[in-house]
Amino acid sequence: MERRYRLLFIAFIESFATILLERGFYFYTRDILHFEEYQNLMLALMFGVIYVFGAVLSHRIAHKISEKYAFFSAVSILLLTNLMIFLFPNNALIVISFGIIAFVTGAKWPILESYISAGQTPRHVLRIIGYFSLSWAGAAPLALVASGFLIGSDSPTRFFATAASIHALTLFACIFLKKRPVHLAENHPERLPSIQLHQYKHLLKASRMSMLSSYALLFLLAPLMPTIFSRLNFDVQASASLSGLLDVMRFVAFLILGFFATWHGRSTPVFLMIFALPLGFFMVLFGSNIYVVLVGEILFGLASGLMYYGSLYYALILQNSAVNAGGEHEGLIGTGFALGPLIGLIGLSLSNITGNTWGMLIGVTPIIVLCIVLALNQLWHLHQFTTSLKQNSAESQ
Repeated sequence: MERRYRLLFIAFIESFATILLERGFYFYTRDILHFEEYQNLMLALMFGVIYVFGAVLSHRIAHKISEKYAFFSAVSILLLTNLMIFLFPNNALIVISFGIIAFVTGAKWPILESYISAGQTPRHVLRIIGYFSLSWAGAAPLALVASGFLIGSDSPTRFFATAASIHALTLFACIFLKKRPVHLAENHPERLPSIQLHQYKHLLKASRMSMLSSYALLFLLAPLMPTIFSRLNFDVQASASLSGLLDVMRFVAFLILGFFATWHGRSTPVFLMIFALPLGFFMVLFGSNIYVVLVGEILFGLASGLMYYGSLYYALILQNSAVNAGGEHEGLIGTGFALGPLIGLIGLSLSNITGNTWGMLIGVTPIIVLCIVLALNQLWHLHQFTTSLKQNSAESQ
């Protein structure tokens, strides 16, 4: 099998295992361990904080022991941790193990992203990120469906055995990896000119602010999804499956972005998605019927897909596919993982005074407004820079 397809295969199966734990885990804790919303949000907050440390430290770890050994070690730890939960499924061990899983999951993705895009020209990076995004995003709804069936089965701990089996397959598949990925030469003729790189810096910052918002909102929704669908009278299997529509639409967004290159380098798609994101979020969180919730998932999935794709593409181009680029990208994702549950906890505490709806609105509005303002500020600076270039060009003629 060609190297690229092996890497995409690893991305697919590791995403499947990751979603089992990042998203499906909350259905397990609610249905099997009988966690309340507050406990699920605290668990999600812990996951996000520890994930950031794993992402930020991934570059240092890879630099010391090489990308291959760092990735192999991370997957080995995931295998052993899931196997331990399967054999000894007590509450305390599950919570501690979830913290370990958060750290190594945060550390593994930047390394894989570096392997995927290293040595590619900017034109090819656009396409390869499309393949990569489709690989991991395509696994997400399947993992959520599997989560529902595994948790609702006679032996719900098979949930962890499944994740362990997938990590074992990854260990076998990643034997072919080179010790370190080979990056594109700095003087390569297809490296982008400095003016275009400057434009990309503004688009990167705008996309990152919106991506931070998207992951904060997504991981506020993730621990609450069981409650949202339970309120609409769906059982655990149907709830886990329906919550995957968001991921299906993110997959659709990646499919469009990967094969139509006209969007990159432009500010209009980012501008539109900045506002589509919170609209979709509020429809999912407060939807009074299943149709409103599903339309909200569609909007949210498309918007978050664009923000993710743009953030990763611009980061890898600007930093030549270094692990550090992926580390910063995943670090922001982890920050979103933590901010979302923190917002939810604030909302729950305020709901005792204001009611649940207003409590959540008060908790979530500041982060939405802040990210919108910061993203729009970058688009404004980009507009000024582009206008200045056009004026200078006209004057020189």
